Amino acid sequence: MRAWRWTTVSVTVCVAVLIVSGAAAPASVPASIKFSSKNREQSYKVPLGVVLLGVEAVGGYGDPDPTTSSNAVDLYAALPVTPGSTLYVEVGAGATGSNATFGGGGAGGAGDAAGGAGGGASDVRSCSMETRHCAGGGTTLSSRLVVAGGGGGEGGSEDPSHLFTNTCGENQQAGNAGYGSPIKTELGTVIPGESGYSSAGAAGGGTASSPGVGGFTPACSGGTSHNFGANVAGLSGSGPNGGSGGSTSAPPGAAGGGGGGGGYFGGGGGSSAQVDVASSACPGGGCSAGNGAGGGAGSSFYVKQATGNIFYQTGAGQQPSVTLTPIIKLASPAVGAVFAQGQVVKVSYTCADTCEGPVLPGAELNTQTAGAHTIEISDQYESHTPAVFIVHYTVKARGHH
Repeated sequence: MRAWRWTTVSVTVCVAVLIVSGAAAPASVPASIKFSSKNREQSYKVPLGVVLLGVEAVGGYGDPDPTTSSNAVDLYAALPVTPGSTLYVEVGAGATGSNATFGGGGAGGAGDAAGGAGGGASDVRSCSMETRHCAGGGTTLSSRLVVAGGGGGEGGSEDPSHLFTNTCGENQQAGNAGYGSPIKTELGTVIPGESGYSSAGAAGGGTASSPGVGGFTPACSGGTSHNFGANVAGLSGSGPNGGSGGSTSAPPGAAGGGGGGGGYFGGGGGSSAQVDVASSACPGGGCSAGNGAGGGAGSSFYVKQATGNIFYQTGAGQQPSVTLTPIIKLASPAVGAVFAQGQVVKVSYTCADTCEGPVLPGAELNTQTAGAHTIEISDQYESHTPAVFIVHYTVKARGHH
């Protein structure tokens, strides 16, 4: 398992203006909630007063082994949120076979040995994918806040007794999510998925701008290529969905490719094996690639408004999940509040861990100068650098209403 990676960001959020007076009493920060995979959309109502929310998402693993290969990503970020708003949680399913999984995991390819499916992505979004209550609906990339990509599925592992005298060895291991270097985009940061492993060609993982492409296994060197069945090359990912693994109806010795993992952009499916007829390179009556190529992993993502340290690593051995943890609960000043000049207002907020300031609870708010003001509040939550929230408020000059 790789060490945590991180980056540091701060955010500014404004909401509608509200005339308020005095300071509300602080209250404890609500407990975290962990969502498991249920193969359907789930929802979360941001508790009143909560302005900063920690999100840890673990994507679904690819078939067949969540402990050693085809791992999803485990991604953490702190997000500014609007108290009382609703977020929508999609926890991707881990793959246990060849069928496509919830969260965009592609199906494994059919063959003498079927390929494994890719794992589904886990994400938190601002719009429901079911009701599509906002522009573009919840299926658009612009609705995504945090996405943990799913791992690719392994290619089918052929029974050695079925192979011809000469074989073209294939490594059918699938790609891991959260593998590539982060890439900045207009909406946020994409972490590309890894391509499926193969000695003879495989699928690409989802990138910063597109899904992965389908893989393809070349023929044995010097042999005459015969691709049996349709879709020998895996399919490309489509949007957040991973591509299906290549399928084959070849005689014994041809295995299906692994499905691509779901993600912000889905990974491509792996290719199936190829079988060659007899040739000078394959004098034993033909040769077989044997194992199907692994599917590419899906890419991961976090919005540019994310703050504090953003951690990510491969999620080996973990079940897919989304954990939401309130970090800061703000009582005063309310975001966008308006105060009279000279009004006495105390800063009041609570933190899940340690309040870092630079304006600490109990401090007196600056209301002596008319105009727009900001204060920074922050919490040292599971990070070396505090997650910062910037509160905007306005002071009206005396005599103004």
